[in-house]
Amino acid sequence: MTHLRISDAAELLGVSDDTLRRWADQGRLQLVRGANGRAAVDGAELAALARELADAPDPGGAVRSARNTLRGIVTKVTRDTVMAQVELQAGPFRVVSLLSREAADEMALEVGTVALASIKATNVVIELDEPPPARREARAGAEAAPEGSPRPLGRVRAGRAPRALALAVLAAALLAGCGGQAESSVPAAQQDDGGVTGTVDVFAAASLTEAFERIADDFEQAHPGTTVVLNLGASSALAQQIVSGAPADVFAAASPATMKTVTDAGDASDPEVFARNALEIAVPPDNPGRVAGLADLADPERTIALCAAAVPCGAAAEQVFAAAGLRAAPDTLEQDVKAALAKVRLGEVDAALVYRTDVLSAGDEVEGIAFPEAEQAVNDYPVAALTDAPDADAAAAFVDHVLSESGQQVLADAGFLAP
Repeated sequence: MTHLRISDAAELLGVSDDTLRRWADQGRLQLVRGANGRAAVDGAELAALARELADAPDPGGAVRSARNTLRGIVTKVTRDTVMAQVELQAGPFRVVSLLSREAADEMALEVGTVALASIKATNVVIELDEPPPARREARAGAEAAPEGSPRPLGRVRAGRAPRALALAVLAAALLAGCGGQAESSVPAAQQDDGGVTGTVDVFAAASLTEAFERIADDFEQAHPGTTVVLNLGASSALAQQIVSGAPADVFAAASPATMKTVTDAGDASDPEVFARNALEIAVPPDNPGRVAGLADLADPERTIALCAAAVPCGAAAEQVFAAAGLRAAPDTLEQDVKAALAKVRLGEVDAALVYRTDVLSAGDEVEGIAFPEAEQAVNDYPVAALTDAPDADAAAAFVDHVLSESGQQVLADAGFLAP
């Protein structure tokens, strides 16, 4: 039986920890005691709630698209003698995948199992977020991985030990729908009617989400026959995934230090800085915590979210606090800048220290407060095609596009500083 921590269960449903606890108090979800004695959520019961939420109408009527590796919970498994159909709920997305029964049995897929769906065009790779019970026993004495440690993706480079996975054809398209195509920012003279084709796997810092979604769309329009798959997250976690063997073509990091992890391992060379970014304080609308500057983030009476020190936004935060001679008083340390921003958007904290581009991307959901110490920790963003890129030509073309006039304009529009 699968038991999940409250924070993990909330992440799978795309809600906050407090929302999940409130649902438990209301009787929508029953909490159990895990092996460590702490409150936990039964996987099968969480799957039932995920199905309930998926069936509910979207109050915003939003149309969504997904280009990423989605972490979710298995809500249904149908097996016959040869094949298995697996349904996965990942936040607002429902993914249905068809794979061999042998692969489903090897991964012990059942309702309540946490799994990953790597989506590429019309293909989906399903893999386990954790080993099945039989394999978990074999590592029972091993040291637990630290919180926030990276999870390898579905495909593995030749010469590296693969995890159990199944390459499956998408049996039913993402039921969340497809958005309209955005107007291209690529000049007609730069559009290519041939040459580069195939899939480009791009690992990019979470703070690049909105800009790289636009750049990916523009690249696909400029190079018909290409598909860009974005894996967005904390730069430090992405770097570890790459050096651990995750297949990728391009890495765009939020700091030179995280890029150095990849170059030192021989997985990339000659990275180029393509953008810069500075920190800004994000507060909820109307600023209920009355935050005025960096000193207020050192006030234990206020509720503050910061990035963990291991990720670039956290390292930059440490620099600005040191420059100001302040000791931060965070109530939560998040694994990437989008998670810190989400705390503000949900009204769970009085303030968070994020990038100015994140404040801009949030629109009227947050307010930004500039502070002079931010000039002491302006992050350089390097990009590089990876040494063992499965598609070297497409990787080089994507890097060139990021550095091009049109790519730089998209980044400037998103609030990034010129390199």
